[in-house]
Amino acid sequence: MFGNKISRFKAQFGYVDNDLFSVRYEKVRGALIEVKKAWEYLKASGPPGLGDSFKTRFGELLNAIKNAKVLFESNSDSNSVRKEAYETLEDVKNKSRALAEEISLVAKKTPTKITHDDGTTADVFPPDIPGFIDMTPEEREKVVKQVGEKIVSGKKKVNEIISGQSLGDPAPAPDRKAVSDIMWFLKTTAESKTGEPYERGALTLPDPDNRLRKFFDRVGEVYTRDSSHLGDQQKKPGGQARGIDFYEGVDKGAIKDIDNFLPSGMCSVLLQQVETPTKESRLYVKMETESARWNPFHAILGKQSDAPESRPYHMVDIKNSMVHLVNLIKSLVGVSQGDDPTLRGFREKVPGSVTKAWKVVVASAKGEAKGKLKSAKSISQMCEAILAVYGLDIDDNDDFWKKFETAASHWQETVMKGLPTQTVQDIEELYDRFGGEIVLGTNDLTTPPVAPTAPNNFSFYRQGNDGLCAYYSLCHFQNEDIGKEDFLRKAAAFYKGVLKISDEDALKFVQDGNDPWVLIVFGLKKVTLTDKDLYILADVGLGHFTTVRKVNGSWWSYDSTKSAPVFIGDEDTLRGVAEGKLVYG
Repeated sequence: MFGNKISRFKAQFGYVDNDLFSVRYEKVRGALIEVKKAWEYLKASGPPGLGDSFKTRFGELLNAIKNAKVLFESNSDSNSVRKEAYETLEDVKNKSRALAEEISLVAKKTPTKITHDDGTTADVFPPDIPGFIDMTPEEREKVVKQVGEKIVSGKKKVNEIISGQSLGDPAPAPDRKAVSDIMWFLKTTAESKTGEPYERGALTLPDPDNRLRKFFDRVGEVYTRDSSHLGDQQKKPGGQARGIDFYEGVDKGAIKDIDNFLPSGMCSVLLQQVETPTKESRLYVKMETESARWNPFHAILGKQSDAPESRPYHMVDIKNSMVHLVNLIKSLVGVSQGDDPTLRGFREKVPGSVTKAWKVVVASAKGEAKGKLKSAKSISQMCEAILAVYGLDIDDNDDFWKKFETAASHWQETVMKGLPTQTVQDIEELYDRFGGEIVLGTNDLTTPPVAPTAPNNFSFYRQGNDGLCAYYSLCHFQNEDIGKEDFLRKAAAFYKGVLKISDEDALKFVQDGNDPWVLIVFGLKKVTLTDKDLYILADVGLGHFTTVRKVNGSWWSYDSTKSAPVFIGDEDTLRGVAEGKLVYG
């Protein structure tokens, strides 16, 4: 050690000896090994060509380190040459570390795709499995298979719980493996939705009749605990926080118990029943690095009457809870946001940019409107407040609306930019959203039913660029081509007689209008949905006509702008499709 200090002292004065060069050479070599590991993982797991650009840069660094060594050894008598070789190593070291970080980030965000027996897929990202990139291909294949089995098991269990199948009487108490499997399903589902891995994050999911929460309440190792998350929700019935621990899953960065193994090597699951402003019951789920079983104040105050009996204390509960408290304090002061700073975090806290934009919305209002806006704390409450303001009777000539709508529009843009996902469902999710957490819906948790094959005994006509959807809807209604020229002639004659216009104007009216009157010309009349199996729906606002037909008990839409008939479903679904449209039959 003393010799290394002497070498570094000499280097400050421009003298590079063999020891100093050798130490630096080994460090650079170690950095290059890290680059190689990450690159080989990309080559094996990523799409073809993903690692090609990295390969070129890696080769350049290898050549640089070789040339530096040759230069040093061939000119051992020249200190200036030795110094040049040493500085080359320094440059290679810095570039190697930067390249290793760059490749590592790409590798972290390159998932291994699992295809299940039912045809569904799941993405498993490297950060979810400790040491995944460093594993051999055989080890990776084995653990991915095991994780895939856990995901399938978790999905099946969630579907059983939501549908009520796992709440029979009497029902056996679930084990922690079932909880672990569910967590793997939820985590990979959330990451498939965000398109990237995360280490620290929260999510909510629908929980009809609190079935999921009641399921977890029956796990033998569950306990009630304090929580710093969504405190106002914890005061509601069923809202007290629950915890379930999984410390044996990982030991020193290696998987030890695959049955009781949480994603990212997490050690505890936090569960809380929550309710949205629209009164939907949801479950808040967050996996954490430490448990929070012990709290002297919690022990004195006890559990809520509707909470489960807590598991007994373990010897390590105090230590784990103290570490949990320290981590909480660090996160509150912004010192710790997770072990891996390259991964995003998804938390229920409203992002600062959204809060700042909301203050502008509040400042733009006055009177009763300002009062409604000031009370909103979560994103869902902000949405409700904006809708409430639009319902107020405020003078249209007042410049309030211009200021308010500008501020509200900017607020929505800010929210959308910061959401975990960027899909059309995000607008609907705003009403279930507290802050920046991941919001899962029923469609995310269940495999959507496969629509039946379109009936093959009815003709389908695809609309060209002529805009004559009335003509195509009549063809679908009659299940034959009624002839475009005959349609134009008959419809034009009708409009010429009714509107007293020229032949040319009548034909133009037919081609441009798509007016529902034209359906009457061909023997249809305005009706309501009754017990018939065939209708034409006229959307007057869009100027578009669609035929709907009931086949084998299910309704289908024959929309000429589509490429094939589209499955609708049952009578109730049809009524939803027909709402706001004129019905002809």
